[in-house]
Amino acid sequence: MSSLLSSRGRASRAGGCCRVGGSGKRGRGPVCVRAERLAVAGGTCRVGRQLVRHLLSRGDEVNLLTRDAEGARAKLGDLEESQGKQLTIFGEEDDWRRGIAGTRAVISSLSYS
Repeated sequence: MSSLLSSRGRASRAGGCCRVGGSGKRGRGPVCVRAERLAVAGGTCRVGRQLVRHLLSRGDEVNLLTRDAEGARAKLGDLEESQGKQLTIFGEEDDWRRGIAGTRAVISSLSYS
């Protein structure tokens, strides 16, 4: 277990990592981030792509649930290559069960076009 700072600057014990930022004002204190495995539906739209990029930048593992795996690879291929095992694309609805299994949460960024 690593030592983390609480919002009052005291050390606390928890898993994960801690980034200390800001001047300690409300909302600008230490930010504790834990890597999670998350499933994202709708990760190829404009908002969804930014969400996936953000989650990967935090160190999370992202299982992308999509109807069109090839289209997702065309839009997010750079992330898939650079992030390696952190981004996995599940393109068939039958595969979505595997994509959801073992995740902490499913985030929907679905939109109609």
